[in-house]
Amino acid sequence: MCYSADLIRMISGKEAKSVYARSVSKVLKFTPDVYQALVIFEDDFQTYLESG
Repeated sequence: MCYSADLIRMISGKEAKSVYARSVSKVLKFTPDVYQALVIFEDDFQTYLESG
């Protein structure tokens, strides 16, 4: 997911201003099942990323 955020940053030319992220662990016991992130860039440009 970090590569996706970096690609969005490079293509848009905007820097991330804030990030809200969480992980969910319900099935797998040794690692989170899914990661979710809402990234807000300059000029209120927003993206939602999910990795599972």
